[in-house]
Amino acid sequence: MVTPENHVIEPHQLTWLSLTCEIAREFRRMMDDERLAVAEARPIEPVTDIRSRLRHRRRLRAAAAIKRP
Repeated sequence: MVTPENHVIEPHQLTWLSLTCEIAREFRRMMDDERLAVAEARPIEPVTDIRSRLRHRRRLRAAAAIKRP
């Protein structure tokens, strides 16, 4: 077998290439499984409305300012 760059690949080298590809494929599967496990373990946070949070914070600050002597 000859590559486009004119490198000759012997049959015994293809065995190692195949093994390397299989190792890389298995590593990618392991990383995908790990990413999926982390994503499933992370709790889903509810969406909050920034406007209502800011209004609430403003009310708390106003109430605290009124209570100060």
